[in-house]
Order: sequence, then structure tokens, then C-alpha cells
Amino acid sequence: MGNLAGQSEIAATIDPKTGVANCQVLQDAWDAQSSNSYWIVDASTDMLPPTGGIMGDVILIDVEDGLSISQDGIAIEDFSDDILNFSAGSHAPNLANAKSESYVQANGGTHKLQWPRGIDAISSLLMHYELHNEYALDAVIAAKTDWLVSLPTKQFYTDPTIIGSGEPIAPFTTSMSLNSQARSGCEPYVISGVYDREERTPVSPPGTIIPGIPPPMPPPVLPSFCFSTNIITLGRENNPATPIGIFDSNFPTANVSAKGIFTGNHLVTPYENGWASLLFFQSMETVDGNSVLAGLPVIGFAAQRFLNIGARPGILANYAVNFEHKSSVFLEQDTTENQDLNGMSIAKDNKGQALIYPYYTVRNNLFTLISVTNNNDRAKAVRVAFYEGQNDREVLAFNLYLSPFDVWTAALIPTEADPAIVGANFAGQQSVKLISSDKSCTVPTILENFIGLEFLPFAFSGDFDDGLLQDMERVTEGHLEIIEMGDLIGSDADATVHDPNGVPSDCAGLNANWLPPTGKWLDDPSINLQAPDGTGGLQGSVHLVGVEDGIDMSYDATAIIGFNTEVIHSRPGDLLPNLSSASTATTVIETDAGLFQTTWESPLNAVTALFMQAQVHNDYTIEPSINAQTEWVNFFPTRSYYTDPLFSQSEIALQPFTHGLVDEFDGCNIHRFASYNRDQRPNMRDIPMPPPPGGQPPNFFNRPSDCWSVVVSSVGQRDRGSNIFATQLNLQEFGNDEFFNSITALSFTNGWMQMDFEDDSVEVPGRLVGVGKNGEVHEIIGKPVLGFAAQKFANGTLMDAEGDAVLANYAILNTNKNKKRMSLR
Repeated sequence: MGNLAGQSEIAATIDPKTGVANCQVLQDAWDAQSSNSYWIVDASTDMLPPTGGIMGDVILIDVEDGLSISQDGIAIEDFSDDILNFSAGSHAPNLANAKSESYVQANGGTHKLQWPRGIDAISSLLMHYELHNEYALDAVIAAKTDWLVSLPTKQFYTDPTIIGSGEPIAPFTTSMSLNSQARSGCEPYVISGVYDREERTPVSPPGTIIPGIPPPMPPPVLPSFCFSTNIITLGRENNPATPIGIFDSNFPTANVSAKGIFTGNHLVTPYENGWASLLFFQSMETVDGNSVLAGLPVIGFAAQRFLNIGARPGILANYAVNFEHKSSVFLEQDTTENQDLNGMSIAKDNKGQALIYPYYTVRNNLFTLISVTNNNDRAKAVRVAFYEGQNDREVLAFNLYLSPFDVWTAALIPTEADPAIVGANFAGQQSVKLISSDKSCTVPTILENFIGLEFLPFAFSGDFDDGLLQDMERVTEGHLEIIEMGDLIGSDADATVHDPNGVPSDCAGLNANWLPPTGKWLDDPSINLQAPDGTGGLQGSVHLVGVEDGIDMSYDATAIIGFNTEVIHSRPGDLLPNLSSASTATTVIETDAGLFQTTWESPLNAVTALFMQAQVHNDYTIEPSINAQTEWVNFFPTRSYYTDPLFSQSEIALQPFTHGLVDEFDGCNIHRFASYNRDQRPNMRDIPMPPPPGGQPPNFFNRPSDCWSVVVSSVGQRDRGSNIFATQLNLQEFGNDEFFNSITALSFTNGWMQMDFEDDSVEVPGRLVGVGKNGEVHEIIGKPVLGFAAQKFANGTLMDAEGDAVLANYAILNTNKNKKRMSLR
């Protein structure tokens, strides 16, 4: 509603001694009987316009079954410049109080659009003509899946008490009836595809569906969303006596499909695992009628639940995870006015060309399960690459060829290094193996029966020794990237297509294309490939599964769109393509000050700028009563290109990094850490930090040091170490600053924390400089970083079906919230 000032700000500030605020002043401000009812007189008194900075999340917990899933709130930047201070009994402010202008990511660009109302601008940010997500119904693990689909602005288009009419407002096509006993306000949609993980579908594949605008409305027999929040329960049979689903919702989807896919309130599929998509034919126009967005304003996620029969005795091993819906946006424009911003950007729905998975691990009895889906009707050549976490040296890479609508899955498991593969110096050391039973084509072929592919040490040993750990343990945690290299065409596209048994038609032929002496791709890897359009259509996810402890932590891969519009198909095992392989140096980045198009010195700087953060925030809990633990994982995706001489061709670090791998600080770059409890009290330092064991090291930083490409911070666990990931990539923290406590020695058991990369009292902040669309200089401050906080809890009060006590472990991941700072001059 705005920023408090004056006596209102003082009243809301929590007293550090009492731990409470003077809330009575704020209550009196709205009390007509009070002598201090200043907000009734003027609601803008002691108020300044809003500036944002709010973050939030929700954790859904099933105590009895030992399940938890988390969801981040969807944050809308630049919602309003006006003071929106209303009394608690008012219906305002709400989503209708927004600006009537929006920037919409569609058709490979970002478009500035003007709308009749503020609520239309909000709806435009949520408009999608197609939703995609995964499902899991494997009976062996008692898997269940529900899709939640929410229409958060529906009431402002369909409720007669709000819109003042019985006629709906576009994009909605039906309004709510106040007198009817039947369901009303139901919006139809189409099931545009149901697939297993090998592209098989029970009906004809939908192909590419681009709705005409204005589109013909689908027939009324189609399934419909009748509520603001709707649940689709997926199942392999339509037997009411068989309990399926997770939420047991009172708000199911409606109507029956005649094709046998959708029956009653359940989406019925013959497959155990796969993905599906929903299509919306509605549309809405901008204020001038020159631009039309197709679809409905829809958000939500897929929730999945599993049972693990392999957990340790006495452990209740139910898992639950959720993945945000991926989507497609279609914008039709009929205007010569150019207000578009074009360039590489982070995909808002995590579907794009380059996928970045910030963390994998096989430590502490954890496995990493990986998936990537091709939502596109074109066959894709993609590169899959794994990088160890200390210095981002590549430890495994191969080519993956995905058919249209295909899914590839794999798992990382611990193994002992085979001397025949890694050499005698690394024999028997703890290492990683990638295994997969997926049929999609890879080069080289990934053998089944747990033979798989072992990770390799050659990029950090021998002639490529980088001075860091010479042990295969180094590969047990790190990150991975999946990058589109081009669209397959002709016979090579046909080779990826799966037969009715889910087997591609000619993986051997794709392998032969790379075999000497006659492999056609050896001389020209562009044969039968065409340049991608920049949209990609790839989505990915990871499960970090603790089988013995009964936990599952999941996240979506971060996607870049507009990364590349050239064929960059390369030999399996080559170092390219990687994040330095973008074909453009122009980005579109959203900051606190607005949306900016910038051209940087190089494509690498452009990719780095996408991830530059001035500050990074997340929640923590270390509550002893539930044995809570928090570990903060932060990944610096382009660090090695600026700090490692092998890639940077420089003995000193390049901006935005300050210290390189071979300088006196061994590549450690520092930040300022601060944290607060849930009542705004800072974790202030009260006693000096004790010296580190063995004394203070050389080149000592009195600040937290990020010395690795992936850095894991154990929150408030100095004495216990890392208990979730058992990491070797610890934050280096021999001291902290004179004001705030260390992240490993927090004063409070719950709150939020901050990494600050722009505080110039620490050191000169990292920065990149580019040129704006109109020739102005853009400077972005901070470090390129993305990550999450993992939280784990325990409940030892549950009983199993036999009445025996069992331990329930819960675990969730919360993605980082960020602050970007771009200056213009």
C-alpha cells in the first residue's frame, strides 16, 4: 500500500528490548472514535509511494502422512506508483488497483501494452494459451498427481456484483449467476496433448496449435474451470472406488470428454509417467485494439506424491513435490509502432533454450533425478553437460536427440571410480555415475542395467590441473546445463521418432553420424539441422531424493529464451556449446527501476547480466523443537569464465568478479551477510567471533567468502556442520563483519537472510557496463548468482498402521528472491 513514514513508521518499528511494536497508534489512525484518527482524515498521512521488495511463500504440510510442499508467491514488479492505504475493512487495495500498463514476454520479445483497466494489465501478465506439466502415476511407488489451476483475476470479469452486469468481460466468456443452482462462470478448455515419456499419446498428436484471433469458441462438452481455484486429479482409471489424488478438493474441474481421456473430474491416462497440456481459446484486446493476447489468466502447479518402501526402518517415507506450470503465450499485433524490447531474457515460466540446473549431489545418501521435456513439435539436438562444483570444470558431456514432445530422464548415483575409465590415480575413489532407462537417443549411448556413464577427472587433472582438489570426490556435487544446438530435420529428425513401443526408430544412425571415417557430422555438423527460433520449448526439473530418510526436494531448471538463433551442433564431448555460446549480446532485464534492453560487450557478459543480483534473500529455520535445518545453496553460473585463466585468458579476475583462481585469494569473492528474525530484529553481533581452528589463514577475509562455483552455507550449524547435503563446498567464513552475526551462528531460530553484493564497504562491487536501446549507458551491479534454501524438519510423534512410532522427515526448497540494480547515465 505504500511505505510508512513519520509517526506511523516509528509505531510499526519493533522495539529491540520488548520485541513488540506500538500497533495501537496504527489502530487509532483508522478509529473514528480516537483523537488520533489521522488516516480517516487523510489516508496518505505519513505514507510514501510503494517501492516493492516484498517476498513470500507458502508451505502445505500434511502432518499425519509426513508430507510437505512449498510454493513461492508470484511477485509483480512496479504494481503501482500511488499510495494505496485503505482501512482493514475495505476491499481495496486489490489486483484491480494496478497500473494499466504491462510488459508481456511473448513471440520471442518483450512488449509494452496499454490496457483499459489495471486488472487487465495484471491479467495480461498471467495470460497463457497453453499450460504444460508433468504427471507421475507409477503404482510401484504409489504415485499420485494433482494439477492446481488458479484464475486469480476471474472475479473482476465474471462476478456481477463487481462488474455491474451479467455479461462477462473478455477474456472470460461466461459470468457467474447469482440465482442459478447449477455451476456457472465455467470456462472451457481443450486437452491439447497427453504423452508418456517416450512421446506416445493415446490420441493423434496435436501438433502446433496457434489459435486464430478472435478464435471460435470450443463446444460446450469440453472440460471447464468453474472456480477461481480448480483441481485436476490425474489417474490411470476412472473408478470412483479407487482413491486417487492428493488434495481431495471441493473445486474439481467440470464436464466430460467424449474421447476417453478426460472423464468426470479426472484426467485419465494409460501411462505411468509423462506430461500433458491444456489449451485455452479465449482472448483479450489492448485499449487501442492493436494487440490481442490469447488464452486465460491462469497460474498453478502440479503436485506429486510418492511412497518409498526402501527407507530405513522406523522412517515414514512419503514424498511430495510440486512443479510450477510451464506455459505458452501468444500475442497478435497489428501496429507499426515499435515499443518492443528484444533480446535474451530469463523465461518467466522456466521454459526456453538453455536450461541451468544449479545443483546436483550424490552426497549424504542423496540421489539426483533429472528430467528434460521437449514441449515443441520439432525434434531437438541438445547438449547435456555436468560440471563439478569447485571450479566448474566439465566432468561429463554428451549429445541428446529429442523427438517432438519427448521426455528424457536420468539419475545420478554414487559409485566407486573405475580405474579402467578414470585411470589408476583415481581408482576406487567416491564418484558419480549417470544411469538411465530412457529410450531417447544419446551419443554416446547410455547403457542400461546400471552400467551408465561415469564422471571423468580429465578436465581438472594432468595438463588441466587447476590447483584444486585432485580427487573424484570433487565431482560428487556440482551443476548441470542443457543447451539447444538446433532443430533436427529430414531423416535425422525421423530417427528420433518413437514407435508404438516407445523406442526411437534409428538411434544407431544418429551415433553413426559421428563415427569415423564416414560420419557425415564429422565434416559438417549442420547437415539436417536448422537454426532454432530462440524460444526453445525445453523445460527441466530435478528431484534431490534421500531414500533412507524419506525426503524429496525438487526444483525447476532456470531457462533462458533468445539464447541462440544459429546452429551450434557440436561433437559429443566437446566443450562447446556452453553458456558463453549465445548468439546475441543483447538482453531484456527487469529491475526495481523497470525493464531495460541492453547490449553488452560480449554474449558472455549478456548471459552474466541476466543473473546479476545486487542482493539475494531467502528464509531460514533452525527451530530445535522440530529439528529444523537450513542450508543455502548459491551457484555462480558464469564464474569460471571470469576467474579461471583456462577460460578467461587472464591471470587476474575479470569484472564482475574481483579475485581470480590464481591470485593470492584463490578465487574467493566476498559478500556481506545480514539476517533478521520474523519480527525485523537483526542478528547483531554481541561477542567477538572466536579465531578459526589452527589460526587465521593467510589472505584472511573478515567477510564471508564465496570460493567455489557452487557454495553451500550451513545456517546456524557451526558445531554440527552440513546435515542436509554433507557438502564439501562450504562457505568460507573465518570471520564476519563488526555488525552482523555469522550465518553459522545466528541469534534467532527463524527469519530471513541476505547476501549483499553491492555494499562497497566490503569491497568494490562487481559491475558490467552496456549500452541501452537509446544509447544511454547501463551499469548493472553485483554478482551472477541463482540458488535456493533447503529446509528439513522432523516429526517423531507419528504412528504407523500397526501403532508403532515412526519418524517423519519433511524437506522443501525455496528459490532465492533477488534485488537487481541497474544505473543509467
